[in-house]
Amino acid sequence: MSEIVYVGMDLGTSRTSITTSTGIRTTVWSYVGYAQDHVSKKLLGGRDKVFGEEAVENRMSVNLVRPLDKGVIRDEVDAKRATRDLIEHIIELAEIPSGSTVYGVMGAPAEASVDSKAHILEAASEFMDSIIVCSEPFSVAYGLDFLADTLVIDIGAGTVDLCRVHGTMPKAEDQRTHHFGGDAIDQKLFDLISEKYTEAQFSTNMVREIKENFANVGRQHDSVLATFPVKVNQQNSTSPIKFMKHAWESSNRQSRHFRTSSPHTIQNSNRRCGITSFLVEVEARSQASPVPWKKLSLNTEAAK
Repeated sequence: MSEIVYVGMDLGTSRTSITTSTGIRTTVWSYVGYAQDHVSKKLLGGRDKVFGEEAVENRMSVNLVRPLDKGVIRDEVDAKRATRDLIEHIIELAEIPSGSTVYGVMGAPAEASVDSKAHILEAASEFMDSIIVCSEPFSVAYGLDFLADTLVIDIGAGTVDLCRVHGTMPKAEDQRTHHFGGDAIDQKLFDLISEKYTEAQFSTNMVREIKENFANVGRQHDSVLATFPVKVNQQNSTSPIKFMKHAWESSNRQSRHFRTSSPHTIQNSNRRCGITSFLVEVEARSQASPVPWKKLSLNTEAAK
């Protein structure tokens, strides 16, 4: 008789998590990256696709897919394919014994539509023998035995879900989904920083990392310090590549020390756009003028 394994899975907009009756618990970022060509496949170690943080780190070399939006699978061919691959990947990480009978519980936003639940069932049915799709906040209450006088608030990247539990299965009027979550906060922070620090060069992923490292619930009065690259006025500076070449050629005559923020990816940018692709710090021990360089220190007061 085959072993029975129970699986709980949360397909989230930002993270996908799994827990099993065999004691495995793991989480990955909800990203899938597909190799663009034979060069990117070689870079990925011969693999056709990568997942999670590795996919984001190699985003310049892959077709990056974030298959979920506002807590549900996007109704697109690429998103459905990526969801299927993501589920397969996280089940492999769970190390379920071969030949096991797998019973799964899949989470969905509190007010997920019938179509949204059908997409989840379709994506997971290949890897599980039996599946139940249930409200994510209710599954939390049920798992913790908070079955009465309980209000569960699930703050995710795509949605904020609320579920009132009062001793019965929750009805439609007991659940609410608000389509404003962590992604919306990331975008708001991005817009505010862009407005105040016009020279800063950064992405929403960088903003999300700052938020996840420093955000908290409560009264926090400490400042947050973040460093971003900035635009440089090329009219009064020397091309970094030309400077590095000149320094290399004159290294026997002058004593210099160089440090770059990305030593393995030195790339010259278009002089007309006024943006350098890396920062250069120069400690010059000669009479030659050092290359102009700039750093931006972002100092923001946390909300009181």
